[in-house]
Amino acid sequence: MKYFTLLFIVIALNQISHSQWQTQNSGTTENLYDATILNQTSAVVVGDNGTILKTTDKGNTWNFKNSGTTNRLNAVSFSMMGEGVAVGNGVICLSTDAGETWSDSSIDKNAISVSSFYSEFWGWNILIGCDDGTLLYYGETYNTWIDTALSNEPVIAAGMTDVGLHVSPVIVATKSFTCNTYLPIYPTSTWKLYNNQLNPGDSLT
Repeated sequence: MKYFTLLFIVIALNQISHSQWQTQNSGTTENLYDATILNQTSAVVVGDNGTILKTTDKGNTWNFKNSGTTNRLNAVSFSMMGEGVAVGNGVICLSTDAGETWSDSSIDKNAISVSSFYSEFWGWNILIGCDDGTLLYYGETYNTWIDTALSNEPVIAAGMTDVGLHVSPVIVATKSFTCNTYLPIYPTSTWKLYNNQLNPGDSLT
């Protein structure tokens, strides 16, 4: 798992300039579970025991960052403004300086997916998926977290994009890929559910 993650990052950072895989020394024996690219030279990976590693030289060297936790970190995401979120078993770690420093907060969920997004009109937005089907949403404008029990299936992926002044569409995938959802920025607790068009009979209800 560690080697796969770092190999993926190295290839992505070099924009697949040539078809050659390069094994990088991560400097850790911990399992690594997720990675995200910040720019052409920098990336962050997360894993067991609160491990956060960052590279700023296209994967040639990796530096440990203090996450503030020893909990397993399952997923990480950064906004275009350098705001980062790493989530895991009972913990949310936040960074506002491109992953250099982190602060941790405890939650009573096992978070397994995350999306961090910056909107010109609505600031920093965070969407977190948990293994019990719960979604956690944070909007900087409201400075609060919204907890929504969307389904009883693990939310394995989530993503946000800004298309206007008042809304941010969100695509959420559950374990059996039965759900596409739409999230208005206001009110943040309102979700409109759509059946997956590949399986029209499926739904979350």
